Amino acid sequence: MQALVLLSLVTFVSCYLEIVPYEVMKEYDEWEVRKYPATKWISTEAQDPMPHDGPEHQKAFYRLFNYIDGSNDAETKISMTAPVTYRILPGEGPNCGSNYTMSFWIASDMQVETPQPTNPLVYIEERAEFMVVARRFGGYPG
Repeated sequence: MQALVLLSLVTFVSCYLEIVPYEVMKEYDEWEVRKYPATKWISTEAQDPMPHDGPEHQKAFYRLFNYIDGSNDAETKISMTAPVTYRILPGEGPNCGSNYTMSFWIASDMQVETPQPTNPLVYIEERAEFMVVARRFGGYPG
């Protein structure tokens, strides 16, 4: 069974976000096929009927944010990056919680010597090269 991967490309006008490098394999009118290289991501798992805005979403986000804000074994702040990804395994039936993994890409300057998380619910994920279909848009997914 394949999981759904949603890439949320969040743009902040007031600050610079390093974006995961990728290669556009094919372009269409409103979307494109992208290939991402093997890289490290910081991840956490959660379960919620509404993975994008349910009560567990904020908890999962802040577990990852705390890691990049210095809650790691090096007590080092790490730059925020984009995209934030969700790997969602939908629950069976209506109103069932979906299991999902929320991840931040670890900035390029930390890919080799990556600080270890101190929270046991947070882990470093070494992802193999992967491909996604993506559509870039402003705002937030709704």
